Amino acid sequence: AVVVAVAPQQKYAQLFFYKGTSLPDPDKLLEGTGKGLRHIKIHQPDDIEKHKDAMVALIKAAVGLE
Repeated sequence: AVVVAVAPQQKYAQLFFYKGTSLPDPDKLLEGTGKGLRHIKIHQPDDIEKHKDAMVALIKAAVGLE
């Protein structure tokens, strides 16, 4: 099953979490208002480095839900 996806946009990339509403997000990185889907917008490469630990934790938690 797909748990995480990357979607490039014109001005940023989005990292989608298909069961994002079920994930712990102490750093408040996840955005969205859907029933389950949440995303993180990555505007520049520094965003990844700045939030790397939190994003890795979210990916691990998402994989653990499957």
